[in-house]
Amino acid sequence: MEPWYKQLGFKENPLDARPNSTLVGLEEQEEQLKTFIVKEQLCFLHGLTGAGKTSLLKKVQESLPGHTFIYLDADAIPTDFDLTGAIKGKRSFLDRIRMRELPEKKPVLIIDEFQATDPRLVLEARSRWENPTERHVKSIVIAQISEQLKNVPGSFKDRLGNRMIHINSLDNESMNKVLQKRLCNNKTKRDYYEQLSPKTVEFLIAVSDGNARRLLEFTEMLFEYHYQRFKDSNPLKHKPDYKIQFPAAKEILTINNIAVEGYSEEIEEKLQKKNPKEVKKIEKNAAEKIEDTKIEENTIEEKETIIEKAEERISQNFDKEFTIAEQNILRALLRRDRMSLKQIATNIHLEINKCNGVLANLKKKGAIVHAGKMQGDKTWQITQSAKRAMVTK
Repeated sequence: MEPWYKQLGFKENPLDARPNSTLVGLEEQEEQLKTFIVKEQLCFLHGLTGAGKTSLLKKVQESLPGHTFIYLDADAIPTDFDLTGAIKGKRSFLDRIRMRELPEKKPVLIIDEFQATDPRLVLEARSRWENPTERHVKSIVIAQISEQLKNVPGSFKDRLGNRMIHINSLDNESMNKVLQKRLCNNKTKRDYYEQLSPKTVEFLIAVSDGNARRLLEFTEMLFEYHYQRFKDSNPLKHKPDYKIQFPAAKEILTINNIAVEGYSEEIEEKLQKKNPKEVKKIEKNAAEKIEDTKIEENTIEEKETIIEKAEERISQNFDKEFTIAEQNILRALLRRDRMSLKQIATNIHLEINKCNGVLANLKKKGAIVHAGKMQGDKTWQITQSAKRAMVTK
């Protein structure tokens, strides 16, 4: 049985979530990284999971054909890894003919998931880059999720300086472009992006929280479901005017155990209106429905136990990534669907100005997003990725 994308005329899976050099929204970071490499410098790339770090590293390797690269995934480096041997392995045919022990063209060393790197390898790599008598590495690129480097000495950070590239979560426009780029089949001239309703696209982007990898995975669930459900009668293949609507998309993701219960099409549409009485009425009705559902699924005691366990896990695992104030805000938002700045500040007993600064940092880290307005005040909501991390770490 052929896969769904073959049925739709694609040679390969257009929604493959593995690192891909087809980038959207990272043009500035790509140019920065290439400049650092060409100038033979040490540089640091960081950003949240799924933001595109590994894809960017792949793209840069392809776009600098005059360079050779040694790519290392620190999570998978064997204990007996030999950097000198890896450098020798980059000798060209001419190098071998001329009996050169090391390559004439110095390779660029890329270390992904840098936080897992053996400090001894870090020291050796640095020596191979900056020591005049052992300068056999042209440039070093290190990449990881956290912006905090913890397995290197202070002198290493001094040499790094401000050559840091931060990759933010993709904005909605860029996420939209990712789907448009991936779902257009140039061979058959069919654009399957057009078979997702606008509300479905908004929904997929909302639950993906700026994570392109998750966006691709969730979108593929819709296409896979239609293929498995309808097989040869798949409307996505036979009916160009067919569109996957929001209710169907939400149900399919629910079947695949994706937490989407917090997303309501009715609330999202109505909150765009500026009638406070109407907004309040909708929120009240929605809250009652949600609460009724929760009571059916769990007793009050069970819900309290779930919250207590989540908070225990947060305190144990989030110290390194979030400050105490950030953790307090995340705990508050974990209990509520959304909260305003004033509500959060009151809840955690923090001054408004300080609370606003902490919220800005959390937004930068991709842990919270805007959630519309409530009685004229902007509200915040914890992202699905942060919520999932908080209860599973």
